Amino acid sequence: GKARENENSVVEFTQDDLVGLPEDFVQSLDKTDEGKFCVSLKYPHYFPAMKKARYPRTRQLLEAAFLSRCKEPNTKILEELVVLRSQLSELLGYKNHASYITELRMSKTPETVRKFLAELGERIGPLRDRELDVYLEYKTKECSEFGYENDGRINGWDYRYYMNMVEEKEYSVDQHKLKEYFPLDVVTEGDRKSG
Repeated sequence: GKARENENSVVEFTQDDLVGLPEDFVQSLDKTDEGKFCVSLKYPHYFPAMKKARYPRTRQLLEAAFLSRCKEPNTKILEELVVLRSQLSELLGYKNHASYITELRMSKTPETVRKFLAELGERIGPLRDRELDVYLEYKTKECSEFGYENDGRINGWDYRYYMNMVEEKEYSVDQHKLKEYFPLDVVTEGDRKSG
C-alpha cells in the first residue's frame, strides 16, 4: 500500500558484499560518499540481489530489512483491521472472520479449508523436501568452495538464491538473458498502461 510505496530504505554494501551480482546491476546502484553501494528494498533491487548475491550475509541483511519495512505504520493498520473484521463478522452472525470469509469464498467452513490444506501439505511435502535437499546440496558445495559458514539448512535468505541456481544449472534458465527480452522500463510502462 501507501506506506510501502513511500518506503525508501536502502542497505549499504561493499563491492565484495555484492559478489555474484551482474556487473551492470552493481554499477547501476547509487553510492554513498564512502563508496558503498545502496541496495533499495524495492523489487527491482531486492529480488535480483536475493537471487544472485553469493555472500550469505548480504542476503540475510536484505531479507531482515525487507521483512521489517513499514513495520510501524502497518502494525497499527493491521491491529485496527483485525478489530474491524471481528466486529463485521459478529454483526453478520458469524463466530469469527475465518467463518465469514470462507463461506463468502465458497469453501463454506474453516474446517473445509484446514482439511484441504492438510491434504495438500501431505501431497506436496515430499516434493518440497526433495527440492530443499537439492538446494542444500548446492549450499553445502558452495559454502565449502568459498569458505562460508554452513548451518545445514535453507534459510529464508537462501531460498531464492539456491532456487535461482537450480533453475540456471539444471534447467538452463538464465534470468540475466531473460531480462533482455523484458527490459524494466518497457515492463513498467506496460504495467502502468494496463493498471
